[in-house]
Amino acid sequence: MKELDDKLTSLKATVKTDVDNCSRLKHELTRLNDSVNDIVDNRKEELTFIASKKCLEKLRQSETYVKKNSVQVESSLNVQDCQ
Repeated sequence: MKELDDKLTSLKATVKTDVDNCSRLKHELTRLNDSVNDIVDNRKEELTFIASKKCLEKLRQSETYVKKNSVQVESSLNVQDCQ
């Protein structure tokens, strides 16, 4: 029973970390989106280009994070199912 409690505690900590990271990434993407919209509205083409590059990089980071963590969750669940 203690082993299961330890595993549950570990999984809860992992989920909390994942939620925190996803929230942070979402917040950063929202801020970048707002910045890009402000820049576009003011017709600052150079800043629009720079901001769009930053947005693309943040999107890549987000996609990589989601893909990486989706695999970990599936693996964790598969291991539990086999036990």
